[in-house]
Amino acid sequence: MKTLRFLALLPLAAALTAFPLYAGNDDTAAYYKAHFDENVGKSIDVDVVTMRVLPIDIGEGFFAFAVWTWDDDANSGGGGIAVVAPADKKESLLRKYGTSVEWDGRRDPETKSLRGTLQSVPNPQNIGAYIPYIDLTDGAFEPNGDFGNVANVPNRPGRR
Repeated sequence: MKTLRFLALLPLAAALTAFPLYAGNDDTAAYYKAHFDENVGKSIDVDVVTMRVLPIDIGEGFFAFAVWTWDDDANSGGGGIAVVAPADKKESLLRKYGTSVEWDGRRDPETKSLRGTLQSVPNPQNIGAYIPYIDLTDGAFEPNGDFGNVANVPNRPGRR
């Protein structure tokens, strides 16, 4: 009986080990969170559906916001990630990405590309772990301790 149970589970185990877990296409926050080590310091693009300004002071001349992305391959949300930008770009970024999802009349929402450098900040809740974020400041931003407390953006808006 134990042998039969083992043999019945063998194909499932083989399938799970043969294919990596799906982490979204390479234009999503979920993809870059899952493949952080190989992309840190590189320029990346994500397909943004909406943004929300994060309620934190991260230093003079900068502001932080969260973006949520869309996975065209899976027709579903692609996760969220924090972004840091120069303060003088705040209004133009709000106009471009908006604070609500716009649907194009089909199944997918409207997306707009966001390009920046993938960086990280230490995770204050998990020593030794890092939280990825997108830097639009060309390296001028130096994260403070408070930024790590809000940079861990949930995969869906409104969730913590």
